[in-house]
Amino acid sequence: MDFEELEIFKAYQFEYFKTINEYNKVQGFWKNNNPGITEAQIDEYIFDGLLKLYSKEMFDNELGC
Repeated sequence: MDFEELEIFKAYQFEYFKTINEYNKVQGFWKNNNPGITEAQIDEYIFDGLLKLYSKEMFDNELGC
């Protein structure tokens, strides 16, 4: 997978994440603990941080770590 394909994959992965209940929990946590934060900022933090963690967990699970 090249960089462009990776970015497309991450965008699809994020769109899927937004359809599950965990997204609402995480977004609510950010909103409740950061007065004045916008939904766009929250999504940026989720995309940059949680998807990295989620991807790492998936990779580790595949390796049996």
